[in-house]
Amino acid sequence: MKQKLDASQIAFSVLLVILLLLLVAVLWALNISGPSRAYEQKINDQIKEIQEKHTAVGDVHRDVFRYITYIGEDDSLYYWFTEDAQIITTREKTTRNDEGAIAAYGELGYQVNSVSLGYGYEGPVYTAKSDGRLVLLDYDTLELVYERNMDAE
Repeated sequence: MKQKLDASQIAFSVLLVILLLLLVAVLWALNISGPSRAYEQKINDQIKEIQEKHTAVGDVHRDVFRYITYIGEDDSLYYWFTEDAQIITTREKTTRNDEGAIAAYGELGYQVNSVSLGYGYEGPVYTAKSDGRLVLLDYDTLELVYERNMDAE
């Protein structure tokens, strides 16, 4: 016996397919964005913990090289922190020598306009990018700590 589909059955089937596609899209989006949002929240929580434990420290930013570290500053010092808001080391602001670091990069053959602070293998470093390369110089001695081609990433 043949059964004919009427318009209401077709409309209901189409509605079910649309709902199924919508459900798949929502689950897909949550699966992709959920871990990313949790990761961002973890970083924000770590920065907040540093600022709560060390109230004078501001302008905190994250650096990832061998370790995940955070760099912050107050009126007279630069601070390097672990992920647990523990101080690794400090340096007087008067010791920062961006011009000397830029000159040292130039002596190594890199053309650099600006540097930032980071943490290398065992201590603070100046970090710069030049011609697709990441180059780290020791904060105290301005000696080459590390260089890597970033174009391969």
